[in-house]
Amino acid sequence: MKSIWIRIKTGISNLFKVEEKLDKRDFTSDLVAKFEEAKNKNLVLPFEIQSVKRGGFIVKVENTYGFVSFYHMPWKYQFVEQWKFVAKYLIGKHFFAVIHSVSQSKKRIKLVMNAKKHNFKTKELVVLQKYECVVMQRSRYDFTVDVGYHFGWKYGSITGTIHKSTFENANDLISIKLGDIITTKYQGKTQKGELIFGEKISENEVVNETIESFIGSTQQATLMKDKDGKRYFFIKDKYKTVVNVNPDIVAEHKKVRKKLGSLNVNSVIECKVLRISNKNNFVSEFLGFIK
Repeated sequence: MKSIWIRIKTGISNLFKVEEKLDKRDFTSDLVAKFEEAKNKNLVLPFEIQSVKRGGFIVKVENTYGFVSFYHMPWKYQFVEQWKFVAKYLIGKHFFAVIHSVSQSKKRIKLVMNAKKHNFKTKELVVLQKYECVVMQRSRYDFTVDVGYHFGWKYGSITGTIHKSTFENANDLISIKLGDIITTKYQGKTQKGELIFGEKISENEVVNETIESFIGSTQQATLMKDKDGKRYFFIKDKYKTVVNVNPDIVAEHKKVRKKLGSLNVNSVIECKVLRISNKNNFVSEFLGFIK
């Protein structure tokens, strides 16, 4: 009697397992059909990055795992190797993509996504404001960083450079590693439109975003010491300027020149910006003493 009952239970159990397998197979087939329809219609679907895999990310789309390669992400870097220093900070972030390909094997659905169509709003950075960024590359002269991290990648990738000469502490240069998060100031754009960051502007870089607009304007310049201890006038505490005294408009120009040479650090004068020199400094004309 006992053996008969066991056979009955086993038969019922096997029956349910068969039905369960059929249900799972039907569910998978239905899901593949839905993804194929979405692919054919070129529908944009949200996905969440789950983990990093060689060459891209494991993502979740509609509770189904898929893959997005680095080449199919919403932005690209100059070198694909730079992704490995940013990738871990993208886990848990959401983006949009279309289905690149979908197929079904015995065990699972193979879903490949293309996120190149994800559009971001443009974010204008504020000069001299501090931002957090990921260090992606280190060269002989500068670091390449991505400030998209600061905004949680809401605006995508925002890359720029930090020239090594802008670091006041040499130990900081040694301690910074690829993939580190550091805080830096936005200094503006170069003539080529590249974003520049750092505690100050490198003497080798010209910032378009404000420099050209200074020409012809009246500004206050403060006498300060540069990194070598030499005294220079600086406009807005960062733009170095040479100050000329025009004898045609300054009556006692010799006395003015002498006084300029004897001013104390932090003294302020008024001047008119005339042009930008070959060394990327301002050339200004003296207008008067302020304090």
